Amino acid sequence: MRRRKPKAPQYYEFDAALNVRPPFFKLANKERLQACGSLLAEPGWPDGYARLPRHPWRLPDYREPPLLLFDKKFGRPARDVENFGGLWFVTSAMKAFLERVDPGACEFRKCDTEWTSGEAGPEYWLCSVTRLLFGWDVIDLEKSRKMTVVIEPDGFPSYPVTGGYPFIHLKSDAVGSAHLFRIVGLGQAIFCDQTLKDAYKEAGIKGGDFLKIGVDHW
Repeated sequence: MRRRKPKAPQYYEFDAALNVRPPFFKLANKERLQACGSLLAEPGWPDGYARLPRHPWRLPDYREPPLLLFDKKFGRPARDVENFGGLWFVTSAMKAFLERVDPGACEFRKCDTEWTSGEAGPEYWLCSVTRLLFGWDVIDLEKSRKMTVVIEPDGFPSYPVTGGYPFIHLKSDAVGSAHLFRIVGLGQAIFCDQTLKDAYKEAGIKGGDFLKIGVDHW
């Protein structure tokens, strides 16, 4: 009997699902969190581009906790994961899920939350996926389509894509045991493997969206 060829590992772009209406909350104190007005640590690569452990997706120590102000007039009910410029605001359930499935992949900062009426709001956390893999290590350039390689002035490559990330193939041996990660050279996108996707479905978390990558036809 001929043995079946084992299936190649599957990977996905993972983010909060797009919605035309914003959630119930607004970040009320962004300009007070740190002098630069950003939610992320600055400068992005303080030790030089692609030199770890310090990198652009680190969360700094803020002057005060992020304040989420809730009001139904702002939009729809908030979900377990909401996107905010490449970062997430997540519920305690989503935080627990991420820490259980892939410990060490993310950093969190607890938010202060309140309704405009003055009552305490639901528990939310600011979350950044801080595990970085490098595109020149994990992207399979021979298999990937609709992607070009651009050598930047600093000598490092970036990977502009046409039509999103579905046609990018990853090298599973280079990804290794990582379940959740960003790829240097692919902007703010967040990726995950089949293990995390399956666990997400079982956990009953709401708000996330998975787009399969590594496809040859669309």
